[in-house]
Amino acid sequence: MVPYNNIPSGSRILVAMSGGVDSSVAAYRLVRAGFDVVGVTMHLVSDGNRPVSGAQATDDKACCSLQASEDARRVAAHLGIPHYMTNLAEVFNEKVIEPSRLEYSRGRTPNPCILCNRYMKFDVLLNRADQLECKYIATGHYARISNDETGFHLLRGIDPGKDQSYFLAFLTEKELARIIFPNGNDTKEAIRIEAREIGLKVHNRTESQDLCFFATGENSLEKLRTGENGEIVTTDGEIVGTHGGIGNFTIGQRKGIPGGMIEKMFVVDIDAARNRVIIGTEKECYASRFNVDDVSLVKYDRDIHRLDSTIGIQVRYRTKPVRGTIKLTGDGTGNVELEMPVRSITPGQASVFYNGDEVLGAGTVLKVERLTI
Repeated sequence: MVPYNNIPSGSRILVAMSGGVDSSVAAYRLVRAGFDVVGVTMHLVSDGNRPVSGAQATDDKACCSLQASEDARRVAAHLGIPHYMTNLAEVFNEKVIEPSRLEYSRGRTPNPCILCNRYMKFDVLLNRADQLECKYIATGHYARISNDETGFHLLRGIDPGKDQSYFLAFLTEKELARIIFPNGNDTKEAIRIEAREIGLKVHNRTESQDLCFFATGENSLEKLRTGENGEIVTTDGEIVGTHGGIGNFTIGQRKGIPGGMIEKMFVVDIDAARNRVIIGTEKECYASRFNVDDVSLVKYDRDIHRLDSTIGIQVRYRTKPVRGTIKLTGDGTGNVELEMPVRSITPGQASVFYNGDEVLGAGTVLKVERLTI
């Protein structure tokens, strides 16, 4: 498998450059392969929310920080390619920050990185690519794309510790036809070694924080999660304490739960309508059935038939897929049943459907039917 899907040499390609080692090596590889490369860095945080003076140090790991933008500019200069900054703070607020805030208020736990990939990197940036007369865009994601007579396929990256296909699962074949992942066939360590060998100073830069825009400022994670005080109750209905806002809790959590109980207790549900956090035992954190909405398939006409058989279903980024089935119920919804219970299936998180290493699609967890005791 080649990472460039037989794209003609000399094609003009926009590379999303975060200033990190992954996107920097991706840009270098495309230049070396003979493509006409243009670097673009997204400015995602409004000037009023940018950290200043001493706070800057806490933001250097963020992929949208001032330091990261400067690193991207320097890498582009090192590679001899044009580099542009594009101000997307308003659309980022509309597509990522506000939806995340709304999800927290509903008692759900959003995945902002999926929203960012779906609506920023592979939607807004495709439009920016058109403006710059770039037919393709590329990123440093650890995932792979292949194409054959049946169309384009999204596959896991070969490095199991860095595979990012989970975050890309809402992409469709239409976007995949214009996307390149130059790093998907390599490990993170190999990318760092290559960056050092070609003289990129970012070769040893630390990993960027996933929640980059939550690091500081008005859109801090704490402010997105705020809510009214409410009750903490057991699954039996006993009131055992109070909380400072349902947005501060997620399924499987222990922090913030009153002590002094016979068994260890965890958050097992959030009742947004009654502003309640429901706690229960470890066993009650598990579930094997749940509903999804916003179902998206990479290639609907092909993949909808493949859901009829048992597939791999991954409910969080760091969990392994579990065998199960999904029955679509219409209007982008479906019922998922796993062959074995999984801990902390969480409303708002993505449920990604795999056939081996291939991503079939994804849905957003809506309602979970937890185990009862």
